[in-house]
Amino acid sequence: MKTHICVPIDRAIEELQKGNNLFEPATPSEAFRVLIRQKEKGKKYFTGCSNEGPDGMCQGHPDIVDATHKLSCSHCTNSRNRFNYEMSCIVLKKMPQNRVKILVFGERYWNDRNRKERIRYVDSVRVKRIKE
Repeated sequence: MKTHICVPIDRAIEELQKGNNLFEPATPSEAFRVLIRQKEKGKKYFTGCSNEGPDGMCQGHPDIVDATHKLSCSHCTNSRNRFNYEMSCIVLKKMPQNRVKILVFGERYWNDRNRKERIRYVDSVRVKRIKE
């Protein structure tokens, strides 16, 4: 699980007042306004993350090592050529009509593109649990 660095808001404000801008390329006044807004909301930490908890700490983001399932895929180049491959994924939610919402890692069958992640809605028969 990946997480963002969390900065205590009070400490960040102290550093801004000393002249140390921890949030470049933002100007010190922009950073100060954002920190004050977060503090007014009751946050103790600043991450700039969309998945933050009530205190402002990053709650974490799934990574490819957390994958629990494989998505069966195929790539057709013409009427006779078809490449079948699997992609690592995490099932997020079961949907109506035998479909699932998944977080898929990678891009096609290329190994070096595992940092990409996308949410997809697919038929549940295409998703198989990884054996442990």
